[in-house]
Amino acid sequence: ARRLIAATNTPEKLSQFSDLFDATLSLDTENDSPNRDRRAEIAYWLAGIMLNSNRDEHAIPVYRLALELQPDYSIVANDLGYLLLERNESLDEAARLIEAAHKALNENPNVIDSMGWLRYKQGVFKDVADGAGVVTQEGAVTLLTRAIRLSEPGIPNDAGLEHLGDAQWRAGLTTEALRSWREAATAREGIIQFYRGRDGESARAAE
Repeated sequence: ARRLIAATNTPEKLSQFSDLFDATLSLDTENDSPNRDRRAEIAYWLAGIMLNSNRDEHAIPVYRLALELQPDYSIVANDLGYLLLERNESLDEAARLIEAAHKALNENPNVIDSMGWLRYKQGVFKDVADGAGVVTQEGAVTLLTRAIRLSEPGIPNDAGLEHLGDAQWRAGLTTEALRSWREAATAREGIIQFYRGRDGESARAAE
């Protein structure tokens, strides 16, 4: 990835390469930083390709490269932090990355989900309040519930619902947890049926 990014060492080459990615993948429209770096966006998409190809261990250094090129690239910080969290690696770094991303993108459902899962891993299932009853730290249940509420309508969020169920169970909300897990299973079945239908259409088109 570094060699590929290094090949964009002139404005002309960078423009040509960015145009290629724009045409095929659409570079990140959420990257509105004043320090926006197209090379960082290219690295981000390369990491995503590796992640979707089940090459997590290769995606991690490419995410790091994107942050090296643009340190305030919040969605990259979120994705890298979440990946480290899921792999149970560098949990202190994962917490730092996710908390920074949440500070910058606190209305993004994916970032809120990461923050909720971080709190789950930290054992903070319920909101933490001070002596006056003022919430000083939101727990996993609150955060994951908000992430699902803000998710794009019509897109099944089986992973988010499963996370919420796990957090509710640990918080002692048994009935709510069972409902969330059932909804997660239904959403997952919908995704499976969607891809089965698409594969069937592709097979018929190829005949």
